[in-house]
Amino acid sequence: MKISALLTIIASIGVSGPAMYDFGTGGTKVLCVPAQEMDQSLIPFTTVSTHLQVVAGKEPDFAVLYNAPYMRKFIHAYAVNTGFPEAYLGNQLWAEIDFIRPQDKNRYGPGMRGWFADEIWHGRSPCERAFVQHIAGTGYFRAQCGWGDENVLLLNRAPNAHSPMPDLNAFVVASCRRNHINFGPYEGAVDRTCQRSLIADGFLVTYHFQEQNTALIPQFDGFFGSKIAEWRRSCR
Repeated sequence: MKISALLTIIASIGVSGPAMYDFGTGGTKVLCVPAQEMDQSLIPFTTVSTHLQVVAGKEPDFAVLYNAPYMRKFIHAYAVNTGFPEAYLGNQLWAEIDFIRPQDKNRYGPGMRGWFADEIWHGRSPCERAFVQHIAGTGYFRAQCGWGDENVLLLNRAPNAHSPMPDLNAFVVASCRRNHINFGPYEGAVDRTCQRSLIADGFLVTYHFQEQNTALIPQFDGFFGSKIAEWRRSCR
């Protein structure tokens, strides 16, 4: 996973090279992605081919990046973390698209990064004092192993130690990390980047967003479902 891309700040994207990047298997185009949607910083490290080898544990992937003005055209409520410039990468919607084998799709989902979910659900060590809070205006809950923990899980129901814990993919929605900036031009700001993984049309999509956009998760899911359908049509 190319998570290191999240450490960069991109003010604008300059596109050179092909207008479309074609990905596929067996010599057949499957996803044809416009160049301007690709994360330009990662193209040199991306295998662009219609002969991709899909192997468990070594799934071929590519990354896309959408800035805030672009996202507002599709999701009007899209918000940015005002502690950083709008062009800060954390304020953009970044996603990695992985080709996976059909038999592996049940291995992946939002519960992939459900750290301490079992301990939070059952109130077990080290999460005996787990902090769970309903997120106003949504059907989600914010859960931390303890008050002030920088790792946050977004859940679609409140943990209940008196009932069996569901499958992780059935109640973990996303995982978040709060990074407090202690020096530099953004001193005092808090990056609240979350990531969610889901299977969309047979592909593993892992996207990153700021925590204040939690209410938009269903719209983000739909956005990427539409993008994959669009990329499929572009290959015809």
